[in-house]
Amino acid sequence: MSADPYPDLPRIAKVIGGMRADIWQRFGGLKALRQDPIRYKSQCSALHKDLNVDGTIRNQTTIDTLNDIKAFREAAKKKVRQAIYRRAAGDDAEVACLNGLLNSLSSGLSWDGRYCQSSTKCGYNPLLRNK
Repeated sequence: MSADPYPDLPRIAKVIGGMRADIWQRFGGLKALRQDPIRYKSQCSALHKDLNVDGTIRNQTTIDTLNDIKAFREAAKKKVRQAIYRRAAGDDAEVACLNGLLNSLSSGLSWDGRYCQSSTKCGYNPLLRNK
């Protein structure tokens, strides 16, 4: 038995680590916030098709990384919801307004600040920073 049964493992780990970092940098930021990360799978596959790594490893790494991005977004939404309930402190209209804002941002709907002014009593407009 050889001392190093997987001689290519360090090279593969380095390439896959760089790939994960690139996917996080491209699709984990604010510019990609309004879209579902899984929609980027084909784009990621095209970007990293020339890597000298087996296709199965490359595809599974892409899926795992995009699922990680999605999980981090959901965890962040949970923290924001907790902050909304702390901030509103019993004002149901404001809670509904801010939760609607969070839902519209995370679902990819365009939102221009009029949602809360027109549909709830709180009149919160983050564009004007009136609260």
